[in-house]
Amino acid sequence: MGFNPEIQQTNIQYTIEKVLDIAVESALASYRPFSPLITKEVTCDYQVRAGDLIVVAEIILTALGNVKAYGGIGKQPYVKISANCSEDEEVLLLRVENDVATSALSTEARTRVNSIREQIKDGSYVDKIRKEGGSGLMKISGTASQSKNGRMTFDFTDENRFFIEVKLSFIRENVETENIAVGRLVG
Repeated sequence: MGFNPEIQQTNIQYTIEKVLDIAVESALASYRPFSPLITKEVTCDYQVRAGDLIVVAEIILTALGNVKAYGGIGKQPYVKISANCSEDEEVLLLRVENDVATSALSTEARTRVNSIREQIKDGSYVDKIRKEGGSGLMKISGTASQSKNGRMTFDFTDENRFFIEVKLSFIRENVETENIAVGRLVG
């Protein structure tokens, strides 16, 4: 990803909505002429440091790459990206859900998804995340699992859709703001 390493050292804060906007813009620049119809739903008032943008951007890049590669819809599939915060659990929950063509719901595709899930569950995915291609879900899982409350789930739904849901720990910082939680994402 083309982010400047110095970005991680800055104290600039972004709302989760702004982080998603930047992440989507960055991902779509990588996947031209792919132009999905994206809706965003953000029910979160967390703010994070610029360095945390990279974590979210990699998740969105991977999710949109999977939509492009495996969704079977073409250049303009419907994609919904949602971000929810839980003050009680101190987590950010990101969900990317997209339409998939009936042809993409094959037994082979379901077997591939189940295989990836099993590799993540038993830990055999670790060696595969160093390779390029076909390891995106494993990389997201590796990122999410670095935090205490982190996890990732993914699957097909009954409505010809596929979702990736990533839960990241949010570590609150002692920063004076007007009723806005400022912190770091762990993942």
